[in-house]
Amino acid sequence: MDNDKHKGLTLSTTEASRDDRPLLRFALFTSLGLTLLGIFWRPLYMLAELSFRLDPFSHTILIPLVSATFLCWQRKNIFAKVKFDLPSSALLFFIASVLCWFGSNSARVPTPWNGLSLSVLSLVVFLVGSFVLCYGFRAARASAFPLLFLLLMVPIPEFALNKIIHCLQYWTADCVGIIFDVLGISVHRDGLLFDLPGVSIRVAQECSGIRSSIALFIFALLAAQLSLKSNWRKLILCVLLVPIAVAKNSVRIVTLSLLAVYVDRGFLSGHLHQEGGVIFFLIGLAVLIGFLRLLEMSERSPHSGQALSEKVLEERAVVSSRMS
Repeated sequence: MDNDKHKGLTLSTTEASRDDRPLLRFALFTSLGLTLLGIFWRPLYMLAELSFRLDPFSHTILIPLVSATFLCWQRKNIFAKVKFDLPSSALLFFIASVLCWFGSNSARVPTPWNGLSLSVLSLVVFLVGSFVLCYGFRAARASAFPLLFLLLMVPIPEFALNKIIHCLQYWTADCVGIIFDVLGISVHRDGLLFDLPGVSIRVAQECSGIRSSIALFIFALLAAQLSLKSNWRKLILCVLLVPIAVAKNSVRIVTLSLLAVYVDRGFLSGHLHQEGGVIFFLIGLAVLIGFLRLLEMSERSPHSGQALSEKVLEERAVVSSRMS
C-alpha cells in the first residue's frame, strides 16, 4: 500500500514537472516578442543603422542570432522544468518600463545616439521578463548566458565609448614606446605622437582597435562558455583579451612604422595600413586561443580532477545525509 502511494506521489511529481502546455507558452512568448518588436521598431532601426555605419556597433545585429542558437542548443536543460512566473516577470517589466521612460526622455538631448542605449536596454529587459513570465525563473537561470548575452546588443553610451577609446589609445602608445625601446630604435615621444627618423606617426582613435577589441571580447565570452567550466578561468580569459588587444594594436603600429622608415613611406597609406587589420586580428586571436588551451589543460590536470572528485563526493555526502 505504501509502495503504491509512493509510486503515485512520484508519478504526480513527474507529471507536474512536465510541460503540459508548450504550445501555449511558445505562442505567448512569440506574441510578446512580436509586440515588443512593433513597439521598439524605431530604436531597432536606429541600431541597425549604427551597426552598418559605425565600427563599434557592427556586431549588434548578430547578437540575437547567437543567443537564439544557444537557447536551441541547450533547450533540453533550459526547458526541463518550466512554469508561469508572474511576480518575477512583473518586477522585470517595471524595471524595463522605467528604463524605457528615461530613454525616451533622454532622446531630446542632442547626442549621436539619443537615448538609444537605454531604449535597447529596456527592450532586452522586456524580452527577459517575457521569458520569465512564460517559462519561469528556473528556466531563466538555466539560460543565464544566452539571456545576458543579449546585453551586447546595447550600444555603448557615448561617454563610455570615448573613455574606452581614450584608454586604448594611451595604452597602445605606451606599449608602442616599450617595443621601440626594446628594439633599440631612437624615437621621440610627445603624448600620442612619435617622431622617428624621417617619419612622424600619431596613435589616432582609429588606431585604438575598438572594433577588433570588441570582436575579441565576444570570441572570448563564447570560447569561455563553450570550453571552460570554472568561472574564474572564464574571467581570466576575458581579462587577458585587454593586454592581447593592446599588444596586437601596438605590433601593427610598430610594423607599419618600421616599414615606412626602412622600406617605403607608402606603407603608412597602403593596403597593409588600410586592410591589414585582419592579419593582426588573426594574430591576436591565435594568442587568445593559446591561452584558452592553457586554461583547458589546467582544468584537465590531475590536481583539478582530484578537487572536482572531492567536491562531487562532498555533494553526494550532503544528499545522502538529507535522505537519511
